[in-house]
Amino acid sequence: MSPPDPSHRDPCRPDHARRRSWALRRVRAAGHRSTRPRALIVTVLAQAEGHLTADVVHERAAAAGTMDLSTVYRTLALFERLQIVHTLAIGKRVTYGLADHPHAHTVCDGCARVTALRGGELGDVRALVRRDLAGFAATGIVVRGRCAACRPPRLPEE
Repeated sequence: MSPPDPSHRDPCRPDHARRRSWALRRVRAAGHRSTRPRALIVTVLAQAEGHLTADVVHERAAAAGTMDLSTVYRTLALFERLQIVHTLAIGKRVTYGLADHPHAHTVCDGCARVTALRGGELGDVRALVRRDLAGFAATGIVVRGRCAACRPPRLPEE
């Protein structure tokens, strides 16, 4: 089997370097410094396969160097104000993800499974916001319910 063509990029696989660069540019553009802790936290979020709790961000960032949990919380709060991250409440936990592309989430109220909805799936919502809701942005959209595994089986119709 031949190695994958390096010029071909899978659009479903995130480009960690691009995501990291985007976030750090936003930090600097807002007049803040790109400090080592901020860069580590951005790297952790850029490499994540989904949203992470502050504790998990801390654990992963601290693996690369000493970092206080309070630094993680302060940095995540700054990133949220700068719209670099968005939050998602899952039960009693708050999770953080990079806000570098428009997407919404489904959250199962049964098992807490989170699924990202991307791109075209949000087209109608974005069009509605642009058309009818000037001054608003379609961010942080969460659709809640029960996934197929958590829904009770349907009874056959008679």
